[in-house]
Amino acid sequence: MQSPEVHQWLGYLMRSGGSFPGFPLPLGAEDAPKPAIGSRFDLADDNECERFGAVCKANGANFIGGIFTALAIAEFELAGRDKYIALSPVSTRTEADSFAQGWYINLIPVGIDVDDKRRFTELAKLGQQGYHDGKALLDVSVQQVIDLVLSSLAESDSAPGGLSKTLTPPPIVSYIDGRRMPDPYSYAETKATGIVGGKETQIASMWINRMHTGTWIAVSHPDTPIAHESATRFAEHVSKIIKTVAAQGDYSFSAPEGAS
Repeated sequence: MQSPEVHQWLGYLMRSGGSFPGFPLPLGAEDAPKPAIGSRFDLADDNECERFGAVCKANGANFIGGIFTALAIAEFELAGRDKYIALSPVSTRTEADSFAQGWYINLIPVGIDVDDKRRFTELAKLGQQGYHDGKALLDVSVQQVIDLVLSSLAESDSAPGGLSKTLTPPPIVSYIDGRRMPDPYSYAETKATGIVGGKETQIASMWINRMHTGTWIAVSHPDTPIAHESATRFAEHVSKIIKTVAAQGDYSFSAPEGAS
């Protein structure tokens, strides 16, 4: 519990009330896990992505930083959350692993504080910084941190206060630039979406794929009418943000009614 890495993770937990937040909209699976299903939505075409990326670059971010900024804004507008956090897969494969099979990845936290920012261009640099800061924990297993924290909460009165005793990871948000893959055109034609659906779940995770044809999002969520509606609403809102930035060079937003 005393290592700097664990304290960094605790910082991400404490900033969001002692636990990880779930999907910002209802999924209709609060009572029990439901069978999972994957839904796919187009976010922007290639020309829009190029213009969106140019706005990101002009404001201290790259495309992935802009994507996380758009996600943070969507959560703020739809659910009033001003402290965004997600887990994002990143590669840990080294040159020594070049010919080895299997997943060489870890999950890093991406945190963005909206605070008093009300324009995409004001927040984009912070979105990029949030991704950069999370990569400092590349070599730390979030599951080991969770197990350690829960064990400490159960055995000691000196554990950090405010942490949830039912700590679970947040949904995964994966971003892949598929333009760098071998034969990316075939990948796009098959509308590959990664691993989505197929088991029971109470959460919604996202796989965002950029190709030469544009960018889409695949959402794995409970197969309930409420979750289908929520996944559609969220994806369409993220798409609106990206398209507006591409067309107008910025996106202005305000706090939702009733949000503090």
